[in-house]
Amino acid sequence: MNNKVLAALVHLSATLGFLIPFANIVTPLVFLLFTKQDQLVKQTIKEVVNFQISLTLYVLISFALVFTIILAPLAIFLIYGLQIFGLITIAIGVIKSFDSQIYQYPFSIRFVR
Repeated sequence: MNNKVLAALVHLSATLGFLIPFANIVTPLVFLLFTKQDQLVKQTIKEVVNFQISLTLYVLISFALVFTIILAPLAIFLIYGLQIFGLITIAIGVIKSFDSQIYQYPFSIRFVR
């Protein structure tokens, strides 16, 4: 399989988190374990995993804010906003991967180096 297509699939695999909890983190790791990849794909996997862990943490923090009476409306807005932000950045990552560029997600905490 072409490395550009594989890198795009890694970005797109993060959308599985909308259907299956934590699949947005697990599926890129499956690519890491079961595919023979070059530097583009390997770096893409690291970027996707870092961003998806960060995004999951941001959503969990926002979800915890729902239980506070004062910040509940803001928290609900943040949860939906973060999901839309995640979809937009995934789309940008797919486009960048077809140009053989490594997309560095914004607001991503570097857990995996």
